[in-house]
Amino acid sequence: MRRLVLAATLLAGVVAGAFWYLEPDDGGGLVLYSAEDYGAAAARAFTERTGVPVSTVSLSTGALLARVAAEGRRPRWDVAWFDGAESAAGLAAAGLTGRLHAVIDWNRLGRRLVPADGDWLPTGTTLAGVFVVPAVSPYPAPRTWGALASWQGRIGMSNPAISGPAFPILAALLEAGGGWPAGKPFVRGLVGAGMRIYAKNANTLAALRAGEIDLALVQSSAGFAFARVHSGFRVVVPDPAVALPSVLVIPARLAPGKRAQVLRFARFVMSPLGQHLRMRMNEPDALYWPLTRNVARPRDVQGLPPPPADLKFFDASVWGRRQGDMDRWFSKLWEVR
Repeated sequence: MRRLVLAATLLAGVVAGAFWYLEPDDGGGLVLYSAEDYGAAAARAFTERTGVPVSTVSLSTGALLARVAAEGRRPRWDVAWFDGAESAAGLAAAGLTGRLHAVIDWNRLGRRLVPADGDWLPTGTTLAGVFVVPAVSPYPAPRTWGALASWQGRIGMSNPAISGPAFPILAALLEAGGGWPAGKPFVRGLVGAGMRIYAKNANTLAALRAGEIDLALVQSSAGFAFARVHSGFRVVVPDPAVALPSVLVIPARLAPGKRAQVLRFARFVMSPLGQHLRMRMNEPDALYWPLTRNVARPRDVQGLPPPPADLKFFDASVWGRRQGDMDRWFSKLWEVR
């Protein structure tokens, strides 16, 4: 998913980096399209520390991606923040985004998620899908994606054509059946057995709480947040667990001054201060794992276990190019059910 500098230059950069946020603003500001719960708060904190104004447009991931696509080559945004490297790869393949490289102190997980081409900048990671089930259930919870095919309970998930973070869940289901298009029969079997589709994670989890379904397939941040509030439910991390990073992207043609401001914004949200602000928000998106070596989750912020040791990484460029076809196929499959 993403450069070297001479040692003296790097050292100078590290020293200067400690005070980058005190540099005066050179005028203008940013328009942020954000699907992250903490996006607006992070933007306000950035403005307070830099003087760079940020206008935040808060959208769901699906609505954000649709708006970016609709604006096309005449973007009204300067930086977008959402979950899903696959979606970012799809925007890059369509020529709608540019390259964003930043010198960040990545940890091992972060290095795995940074694209060499710079088509997006990862800012944290969740899991593409977890199984949320009642704490007490007549059905032993499945442990793998493949086990869903023979599980006796009712399954629900969000529609990837509406909920952007649900697309990697669909990809994981197809992968369990052999990939794309070989995995179509596997997913078709789940739908034929009665799998229910809802608009977003909140709707899927509401259906679980109401007893309409026995297992909710949702993004890990939504699942852990739900289980933290509702003690009668627990989260099962499937094997394999699939990484779902949050990402920053920029338009294909961004003026140099704007690009510099975006880089300042990226450095801020990835700094210890910026990340602690994000992780302390009482919102589902705050339940992510950091990708930098200089940041750890605050000990007093509960609700998230350590990241899985055997995390699976999809090739975002490959799956991103398939997203439109897969979403259309899944929507038609559900319509004819």
